[in-house]
Amino acid sequence: MSCGAADFAEELILQTGWLVNLAHPGYVNRMRQNPDKSDWSDARLLADLERVGYLPKVWLAPQSVRELRRLVRYRQQLVDERRDVKLRIGALLREHRVEMPKCRRWTRDWIAWLQGVSLPDHSRWVMDRHLERLSALSGAVKLAEDRLGSATAEDSVIEHLLRLPGIGPVTAWMLRAEIGWFERFRTGKQLARFCGLSPRNASSGERHQRGGLGGVDRAATAYRYHEFRTDLSDLLHELSHVLDTRIGLDLLGGTDEES
Repeated sequence: MSCGAADFAEELILQTGWLVNLAHPGYVNRMRQNPDKSDWSDARLLADLERVGYLPKVWLAPQSVRELRRLVRYRQQLVDERRDVKLRIGALLREHRVEMPKCRRWTRDWIAWLQGVSLPDHSRWVMDRHLERLSALSGAVKLAEDRLGSATAEDSVIEHLLRLPGIGPVTAWMLRAEIGWFERFRTGKQLARFCGLSPRNASSGERHQRGGLGGVDRAATAYRYHEFRTDLSDLLHELSHVLDTRIGLDLLGGTDEES
């Protein structure tokens, strides 16, 4: 399969017992020799790649991980939308040259000041709508976080991640959802490459050069977790140590005897 229909792939496995592999669409597309595209040519290419063992496979996340991803990404969508509303409020204040109070922005005191600040009639109406939307989004984020907390309350991986310095619930939820199973990475370097935080090797002949970060978008895996990419270096160093010293079994709730 060359699409990302993981739900359909799992349904085929459960109902038919077939061996179903998910192919990486980007790699498969680069292997095509023919500029034309059709369902028949795609199926033939995938069949040939599978026959010779060159099919670039991707990990099929179980349903529990996919459901957690939906919840984590929904929360991130709400946070992004809330940030956009805050930016619109700030732009409206700058447009009218409003002098800011000395209290910190977005605190209760600052919001109370914002509700009473003097603006032209239409601008005041727009500001009130922004504040209503901001309040609704904050409530929706809180509901999503409460659901995430209850959904991962008994997750042993989340418990271990929260014990690491600098890891809070949001980062732990996102790591658990986007990475899924840590055991599918043999080393911490593989984990860093998956997250797009290891430099590319751009060497040729006797020239050895490190390129920029490879696949930076993977750190967000479709939803651009900017704050996650910013704070991930120390975390990956810690996780690399865990994986390289084979303590990853304990992170997954297993023991040496179970391996």
